Amino acid sequence: MQNAQTTNCKQKYTRSFLLASVFLVISIVVLCLFINILNSGHMVFTLDDAYIHLALAENIMQGHYGINLNEYSAPASSILWPFLIAPFARLTFANYIILLANTAFAIITLFFFWKILLPDTNDTSEKNEGKQTILSTMLILLIPACNLIGLVFTGMEHSLQVMLAVAVICGLSRESENSRLDWWLMPAILLAPLVRYECLAISVPAAIYLFLRGHRKAAVTTAVGLLFALTGFSLFLLSLGQNSLPNSVAAKSKIVSEQKTSSIIQNFVNSIESPRGVLLAVCLLFLVLQASNRKNSTRKRLFCATISASIILHLLFGQFGWFSRYEIYIWAMTLAAIGFIFKPDIYNHPNNFKIHETTLLLFASTFLLCFPYLMTIPVIPVASRNIYEQHYQMHRFVTEFYKKPVAANDIGYISYQNPAYILDLVGLASLEALTLRVKADQKDWMDSLAKAKGVELAMIYDDWFDNIPDNWYKLGELQLKKAHINILRDKVAFYAIKRESYDEIYNLLEKFALTLPEGVDFEFVTNKTTTNSHNLKNNISR
Repeated sequence: MQNAQTTNCKQKYTRSFLLASVFLVISIVVLCLFINILNSGHMVFTLDDAYIHLALAENIMQGHYGINLNEYSAPASSILWPFLIAPFARLTFANYIILLANTAFAIITLFFFWKILLPDTNDTSEKNEGKQTILSTMLILLIPACNLIGLVFTGMEHSLQVMLAVAVICGLSRESENSRLDWWLMPAILLAPLVRYECLAISVPAAIYLFLRGHRKAAVTTAVGLLFALTGFSLFLLSLGQNSLPNSVAAKSKIVSEQKTSSIIQNFVNSIESPRGVLLAVCLLFLVLQASNRKNSTRKRLFCATISASIILHLLFGQFGWFSRYEIYIWAMTLAAIGFIFKPDIYNHPNNFKIHETTLLLFASTFLLCFPYLMTIPVIPVASRNIYEQHYQMHRFVTEFYKKPVAANDIGYISYQNPAYILDLVGLASLEALTLRVKADQKDWMDSLAKAKGVELAMIYDDWFDNIPDNWYKLGELQLKKAHINILRDKVAFYAIKRESYDEIYNLLEKFALTLPEGVDFEFVTNKTTTNSHNLKNNISR
């Protein structure tokens, strides 16, 4: 009889996971429909960076590592992600495959949250119905609280990253309860940094935790495997003439590019000055107090110390923001850990604290603590429209009209499914450009590099560069009419790098301008007839 009651209890709690999963899937389907309506039937991700991975993945399938087939580069921030999506990159429906994969990762993340927050299934008391309500509420709220929906539509590796982060916490929490290792824990610890480097902040403390808990063989094997994988990839990049870390890591992290202790200190200061950093610091304080409390069991204190170490590492070396994705893995991990610590108090509330009051408290806490992630959801279609109206239109121009090498500072969509050469002036896909830009000791480096690569057209954000060459001829600007959410600028300037290319590009732009969607304009800065003037450069205002 007791076994039957326990089984029935487990089935009821399983409904909480299924309910949250259905809510997640319906939300994604609805947002996908809105995106297709706004983008005239095009499913476009909310970040241009997703298409850097796709462009790299295309060439991986051809046995080459880089954006351009005639030169090597390391533009991706993830080791594994481009290889995972490579088999699908050349398909016309690759976007939908990645969308489905990220949805699956988000559902598995919910499953790990469910396992962490699952009440004692041996308790068959009358309170089970209330516990099921609380569990369902927490799982549904964790969807926006961890930006699970927003990450799906970035088209990047962050859904997988969060899944692995929560899987590690699930494994550690279960080990702290019964001293047994789940089969997924070691693979999750190993794979997480291969998905994104910053997950070392989770994997290193987790391996130390296992070692201190007596699982020394598992800890050492996982650590050696991780070291071998990271070292092997760095040696692979060095063999291609690249740096030991991807250009995207060096370009976005002053700690990597400058390699100074002061950069780490400054990054920590920036972290604790950001709103999300403050919340992480508060969580860190709570965990440190739990770790130092001698009344807690040794295993609980070690668990709290491990999570504390992960937060500290992110505050020292990690970043925040950029469409709520850089810090989300550590935030999801922290929520999972705190949820596990507070689980007895959540379910065993005093009799005078009713279920609906607990539910309202959970909603209020989510709203206050996770407001930026809540606000991400309604703007997802707009963010996708921004990429469609700017980066996709640039892609259309270079693949359907111009069909020649170009230079740009945002290279994602314009390099995807484009056989022509792309010069990345920021340097993610060009170590040479990255080196010249960082040194900045040559005023005309962009002009010299573009001409050396046979590039006659540049599409850039004007204010990204201090010294735009004086001998470049501005044709006009691609402008968004409506507000932008996640792109860096709403105007892209088009430059003819050579005087003799001006007329040809101008004519193509005139044809291209007639095909632009309603929310985009191309504003020419001069009339075509002025191109015959000897002093053309002086007649073009920037």
